[in-house]
Amino acid sequence: MVELELSLPQIDLLCRTLGAAAAEGKQIFGCSMWGSGGCLIIVPKIGRVSSMEDQARVREHEVAHCNGWKHEDR
Repeated sequence: MVELELSLPQIDLLCRTLGAAAAEGKQIFGCSMWGSGGCLIIVPKIGRVSSMEDQARVREHEVAHCNGWKHEDR
């Protein structure tokens, strides 16, 4: 598993480019995808906007996706 830490605007743009979706007006806080090198997870950088706890919650959610979990409504 590879982890990439980005700012929230970078995450939103990159994850949408990779196919992630969010409701109208909602921001994407992280995403994950499988590639030839394994699972890539993208999480927020710790800083003014995102705390260690925020990053840990997003990481846990995205690792679950890497392990096969899917959203119920998709």
